Amino acid sequence: MDNKRSQQGKVAVVTGSSSGIGFETSLLLARKGFNTYATMRNLNKSQKINDVVEKENLPLKVLQLDVTHDKSVKDAIRQITDESSRIDVLVNNAGYGVMGAVEDLSLDEFKSQFETNFFGAIRTIQQVLRIMRSQRAGCSNTSKRLQNEDDNQLQILYELFSDILEANARFRNCDQL
Repeated sequence: MDNKRSQQGKVAVVTGSSSGIGFETSLLLARKGFNTYATMRNLNKSQKINDVVEKENLPLKVLQLDVTHDKSVKDAIRQITDESSRIDVLVNNAGYGVMGAVEDLSLDEFKSQFETNFFGAIRTIQQVLRIMRSQRAGCSNTSKRLQNEDDNQLQILYELFSDILEANARFRNCDQL
């Protein structure tokens, strides 16, 4: 069976879709036939993805979703389920990196990054897993930056979040929701 055809009717949600991995993941899922919701905090950054969607006639819609605000996450997920009645895939990609030695970063920088990269992912997972459990199907994934051995310790926060979320994912089996 054609892979694109097998994904028809399935709904994917990708956070952090304004650029980079989130942008490319949203387009990939739409090209594979998923009805894709590419979410981003700032809709002023949506023109590039909307241009691709229009050019390729992809099943992708851009929505505003700020992972640091409960209401924003709830409203976006509610809109998706109102329109699509389901969510089959969640890709948590929203996040950012702060570079610097631990002693040079302020506590506010740690807190802000923790709010986005960790609690933002948890906030979104909590909203979507409720839906997936009621469907008895679905899968969530939190992206992790590819890293090589030569990376320095200036990205300690980013690595901390990635490791915590990766450990959490190991305990979840997408088929056993």
